[in-house]
Amino acid sequence: MDIGQGVGLFITAKPSSGHRPAEDNLRFILNWLEEFLKYKYSDLYLIGESYAGHYIPQLATLMLEHNKLPNIAPIKLKAIALGNPLLDLDISINAADYLWSHGAISDETLLLEKTVCNDSRYLREYYHDKLSQECNDIFNKVSDEIGLGIDRNDLLLPKCLSTMIEIFNFCRSLLYQEDNFDMNIIPVVTNLLKNDIPVMRYR
Repeated sequence: MDIGQGVGLFITAKPSSGHRPAEDNLRFILNWLEEFLKYKYSDLYLIGESYAGHYIPQLATLMLEHNKLPNIAPIKLKAIALGNPLLDLDISINAADYLWSHGAISDETLLLEKTVCNDSRYLREYYHDKLSQECNDIFNKVSDEIGLGIDRNDLLLPKCLSTMIEIFNFCRSLLYQEDNFDMNIIPVVTNLLKNDIPVMRYR
């Protein structure tokens, strides 16, 4: 199941906002469990990567709330796993050390990102239409040093050249929902742990 309208490869004319994707996915899971009754009382594990660091904890929290309702069959949520998750913009986004350690940016640019404008500051300014000239200059320098056709999020990923791939639009950047991109999800994850839901984080 893909998570959230407007995220990943999910394309829609009306993107969701806020907690709506978690509510949509809870509704889907409840309906799916009714349709496939043999799974209704099975253990359930939620797993996701990247922006699912937002949606999986929100969905798990809604499941716990659902389980408190009277006269329902509880969802047997056992654990969640989050791969390289976006949990908090300040700790999940900054990539300067990664780019530098792979020789993609210079020592000078690394220092500029560490002292003047890092990825989280740049994204906050960008998404709130308040991009400063200093951040713009530094990230133009980062782009120039990395070069064209290189995905800064995965330097080892092959450049998209296939016509077939371009037809299916797999080479485009993922579009994340800007209205909750900067939301700190760590308190949500902490609450899941307090409710005895194990959380595995992996890269």
